[in-house]
Amino acid sequence: MKTKFVALFATILIAGCQTTTDSSQNGTETSGARYTIGYDNQHKSGSLVNGGVGIEGRDIIELSRFITADLEKNFQVLTDDRPRVIIDSKYFINDSASAIDTNILTDKLRANLIRLMKNKIVFVGRQNILMVMKERELKSENIVSSRSNAEKVMGADYRFSGRITTAESVNPRTGHIKRYNQINLEIIDLSTSEIVWSQIFSFEKMGRDNVIYR
Repeated sequence: MKTKFVALFATILIAGCQTTTDSSQNGTETSGARYTIGYDNQHKSGSLVNGGVGIEGRDIIELSRFITADLEKNFQVLTDDRPRVIIDSKYFINDSASAIDTNILTDKLRANLIRLMKNKIVFVGRQNILMVMKERELKSENIVSSRSNAEKVMGADYRFSGRITTAESVNPRTGHIKRYNQINLEIIDLSTSEIVWSQIFSFEKMGRDNVIYR
């Protein structure tokens, strides 16, 4: 009896670890996400990967690499000498079907650009404005000492904005989802409202929507 129980348990465990499949009249589809990235004239595709069809860590890493490389190549769009730039999630809108904290995307992008372009761009930490104002208040009241004679908080010349959108289709026979994800990034001239740079990063995933994103 004990031997039969162990054998049954092992069978269940192995079955749980295998990739699930859905049979249809046209054959068998493997569940999971097929990963494809496309931008400009480049096309990068991948085979079956673990995960769902939403925006995940690998997507954010790929996006950050792409945008950083593109800005290094097209830096001349920022016409000022050492322009002051804000990169935060204030004007980054998520209109997609994926639940994602846009801060993780802008934080990654900002950190990469600071590391690579800090000698060309002044990065304004507008997301820390309350912290700065509190410290300035303490200094103005002579509660703490100050080494700075700055009268005003640094303004910015440009600011990043963006939008995440998705479109998807569902195979009613297999339950598989094909989701197209698009991330549009723009740099806005804060004096004229001109869009001085824009780039779209898009990728498509196919699989089951069986991953919970928080």
